[in-house]
Parts: sequence; C-alpha cells; structure tokens
Amino acid sequence: MGGPLSLVLLVATAPPAVIEWSAPASCPDAGEVERQLAALVPLEGLARGPGARIGRVHAEAEGFALTLDLGDGRPARRMRSADCSTLTAAAVLVLAIELDPLRAEATVAARARDSARDPGDAPPPSDVPRALPVRSGDAPPSSPVRSGDAPPSSPMRSGDARPASPTNVPLEPTRGPSEAADAEPHGPIQGLVRARAGLGRVGLPRVGPIVGGAVGLAWPRARVEALGELHPRQRITYPGEVAGADLRMTAGALRGCAVLHPEPVELPLCAGLWLAVLQGQGQGVDVARRDTDLWIGPELAVAVAWAPTPRLALRLSAEGTVAVRRPAFTLRDHPVLFRAPRAGARLMAGVELRFPAYRRTEPRRSGD
Repeated sequence: MGGPLSLVLLVATAPPAVIEWSAPASCPDAGEVERQLAALVPLEGLARGPGARIGRVHAEAEGFALTLDLGDGRPARRMRSADCSTLTAAAVLVLAIELDPLRAEATVAARARDSARDPGDAPPPSDVPRALPVRSGDAPPSSPVRSGDAPPSSPMRSGDARPASPTNVPLEPTRGPSEAADAEPHGPIQGLVRARAGLGRVGLPRVGPIVGGAVGLAWPRARVEALGELHPRQRITYPGEVAGADLRMTAGALRGCAVLHPEPVELPLCAGLWLAVLQGQGQGVDVARRDTDLWIGPELAVAVAWAPTPRLALRLSAEGTVAVRRPAFTLRDHPVLFRAPRAGARLMAGVELRFPAYRRTEPRRSGD
C-alpha cells in the first residue's frame, strides 16, 4: 500500500544581516562581526536589513578608522586603532551593549573571570584580600600585618601573567597622545569654516567668477550654515553706445542641510534663503549716479564632500536660486538697461576646516 514518495527540497535564504558592515579585505568581514556579536547577546528578534545599523571601516595613514551608526537618529560613533581586529571587537562590544546591556555585561564579566581564574593557583577564599573602597582625601586603611609578622606573599607569582582574552575589549581603551588628539576631536556638534570659489551667474549679466566663505555648525546627519559671496564687477552698455553701468553684487545666505551619507564621503542636501545687494554705477553719461537694490530668493544646493581626516573636508556643490524680487537699472532718459535674471546657478568648490564646537566631558576618576 505504498504511495508515491515525494521529495521536497526546501531552500532557505539567509536572513538579512544584523549590521551593514564594510571594511578593507584585511579586516574581519560581516559574518565574523555577527558571530562575535552572537557570542555576547542573542540576535533573535532584532531589526535587520539595509540601514538598520551601519559600520564602515577605512584605512588611514596610522591604522584604521570606524564609523558606527546605530540608527534611530542617534549620533554616529567614531573610533580609531592601529589594529583592525581590535577595532572590530570594540564595535561588537558597543553593539552588544546597545542591543542587550544586561546580557552583554554578564557575558563580558564571565569571560573576564574565566581568563583571570586558575584553579591550581587560586588561594583559599579566606586568604584572598578584599579591596576596600577609599574616598578622596581618606587615609589608606592600615595594614593587617602585625609587628614581627612577615608580609603576606602576593597571590601572583612570576610566570603567572597571561595575555587577556582578545574578546575582552575595554570600553575606554588607552590611546597614545597623537591617537587621542585625532580620535573623536568633536563632540556631537562640530564647528566649521569653509573657503570657496567658483563660477556662476546669479543677478549679473554674464557668467563670472565668485569668491566667498561659510561658517556653521554640523551634526552627524545635519548642519546649518551662513554664507557670504562676492561677485566681481561686470560692465553692461546699451547696444551701439558707450553709455552703460558697472554692476557688482554682494550676497549672503542662510541654509540648513540634511547629510544623506556619513563621512568620509558626505552628501549634503541644502535649502535656504538667498539675499543679494546689487549695485550699479552709471558710466558714459554726463551725470553718473549710483543705485542699489535687492535680489532675494530661495535656494537649493546639492554637494559632495570628502573628509580625509576628521578636521578637513574638500567640497564641491551645485547651487541654484530663484528670485522673488528682481532689481532693474535705468539711466536717465534711457530705457531699462538691465533687469536681474529670474534664476541663477553656480558651481562652487571649497576647503572646509572642522573643529570641536562642543565636547562632552566626564568627571575624572580617583587615581586618573
């Protein structure tokens, strides 16, 4: 009474990764990161897929740099180390603490106890000296050794020292002076100063050079800026005549930006308000006068910036402005000489310096 035997082949696709991880070939890959993380905390039920958590490692002159974005609008964390494996282990520990702090703490503490314990060499519990809390300013506790007694031998003998487990990465690793100065130079907020130059036509008759600068504040995913620009003089005349005017423009803008991609390659998308002072000086007439008017409009800008170091970025931007108020210039007894265009565009390149605008400090611990 045997019926046909059907074989069903079930193909299981691998679940999306817990973290979107990219690193040089010499560093641990995404699979190794997930294996180390699973050894610290359970991964069931975690949000997965692109953008859930992002870790990016890139090589630098003195080692490697890590940018760790945990999502949910939280500031990205940045770490540096000469060893990529150590940097990866630190990232795994930070992730574990973010996902399940109690389980991660218990696992790390258990590993620390296991690495420090040697059943053959450990003294009896009654002989183990206990550490007493010492407050700042208190005298150290008196020694229990009485006069004439030999001092107790240290429970640590020569040859007992062992290297710490590579999985036990300190939350605050000790850094050298140069590494500490370069790592995390900024708190959550950075200040920035940018010099820029380019070509464009905004408010003047022809395409011309533009020079300017910007100052602002930057967060990992946003920034606000104030800009200033100088558009050099351009001359315009009536057709077939010498009468005309010299036009020049000084402009400024306030803008806010969303940074669509974290460093080292950033993609800011900006919007703001552009205000220009357009000045005309009559030329080739008996009575030449000077006139000033405003050119106002909203602006949009799309930029790409490369930050080879945390303190320096190179930036290229395409910017456009639409006027809601257009000035016009006229010489006496003449028709309109020039009316500012409705829209303008410019292509700008710049060098940006970044510095800490706010640093979160922690109280010094006793003994530091």
